Amino acid sequence: MAITLSSLGETTRHYSFTAATLEEAVRQMQRLGPRDGDGHHSASCDIQAGVSLQNLQIGIVPGTVIETPNVPAEMRWSATAAITQATLEYRVIFLFPQWTNVGTLSRPVQNEWRRYTGCLWTHERGHVRAAMPVIRQYVRQYERLRIGGAGRTRQAAEETAQRDCRSQITSVFSLFAHDTQQASDRYDRSNRHGRTQGAQLRTRTARGSRH
Repeated sequence: MAITLSSLGETTRHYSFTAATLEEAVRQMQRLGPRDGDGHHSASCDIQAGVSLQNLQIGIVPGTVIETPNVPAEMRWSATAAITQATLEYRVIFLFPQWTNVGTLSRPVQNEWRRYTGCLWTHERGHVRAAMPVIRQYVRQYERLRIGGAGRTRQAAEETAQRDCRSQITSVFSLFAHDTQQASDRYDRSNRHGRTQGAQLRTRTARGSRH
């Protein structure tokens, strides 16, 4: 049985703004940045996952098809199906701020923006690391998935088990968003939404020329 975990890579999207000061940049990010139940954020990380149906194979577990006496004819045969090959794919989509005119501002402002966005990247990539144990947990769930079926004939029982196993793939994955969100929330609480990682824009910087 092979359940393969495959990354589809990362995509970074931006929301753009102009600002004359760091204070204005903060206001722009609050206005344009992503928001959820916890409020406004400067950046976000969306982890999407699913089972690819292209190489999905469902087989009958050896030795589980038996003839059972004293039962209705339509349930005379039983079978158990399991996933024998599948790929669990995931992708990461980042949303980040893009301060388009920061290059025209003073060197201290540029340095602070560079520092801040670097810390912001560190924080958002931490969300991916926090989600990986959840993703691997779903790989194990699929490896353990067993679905029984019954039928009038051996073939009917096997077809029922395989069909029901295929339909259960989506059901197993129904809590993925909830589980990854819980892991993300725990991660955010551990670093106060990135504050302890430096992901907070310091609006007071040393004055100086743009050079």
